Amino acid sequence: MRLLFGARALAGFAAGVFLVFNQGHYVQFSLVALAIFGLGTALAQILVSLFGPASLSAAESVPTSIMSLTIGLLALLAELQNAGPAADPAQTIEVFRWLVIGWAVTSGAFELYLARRYGFKTPIGRDFLILSIFGLALGLICLVVHMDRTTTVGLFVTYLLFSAVHLGIAAASPKLAIEDTGESSAK
Repeated sequence: MRLLFGARALAGFAAGVFLVFNQGHYVQFSLVALAIFGLGTALAQILVSLFGPASLSAAESVPTSIMSLTIGLLALLAELQNAGPAADPAQTIEVFRWLVIGWAVTSGAFELYLARRYGFKTPIGRDFLILSIFGLALGLICLVVHMDRTTTVGLFVTYLLFSAVHLGIAAASPKLAIEDTGESSAK
């Protein structure tokens, strides 16, 4: 689990930093960052489930890998479609907005399921619950509030960096290491 959380933190941090340090919060760059995030997360989850320690069963990692891969590919296809000179910026921001909503709601709902499955009182369950809250809040805000491109991209960057910091802390947590080895702390 630590390896998976670390890989997801790295993918989110890379995409978030890419967007933070690009000037103007252009939607084209945000589509590229969403593609990097989605494909990077999917690749990390697939590699960890195939070659890493068996902390998540293969059945649990398949839905998030498929969601991440799908969102990454759709963002990449949208970027390629909108790369021409006749691209409409308003349409591009709507495509980005709906991709973010799709990612946030589906991943947030699945992470809520994982939080419930592991138990809300366990460290892994709480980590999944916090990630679920981040994702569902992002999806709900983007769905309900119609924002301009800078605010939409900024909210996505906020989600990426908050979740990356949380996942990085969770990956470095000694309590998570105990659960990965199967030991239980009896206090």
